[in-house]
Amino acid sequence: MTIDTVETYDKAAAELIARYRDSALQIARNRVAQFEGEGDWKMHRRSLMVLTSVEKLIAEAR
Repeated sequence: MTIDTVETYDKAAAELIARYRDSALQIARNRVAQFEGEGDWKMHRRSLMVLTSVEKLIAEAR
């Protein structure tokens, strides 16, 4: 079992950016919308935290 921490979300965001660079933000937004639409609030919250981390890392890279 993994413990959800800010570092976990930052790591997931960094992997997403490294893998998909230009589309990482769009992918993260789509995942938030997907889980919201499905009503899976646990995964929605996790995806929202990853989106926040993606936005933070992109802003830092600029």
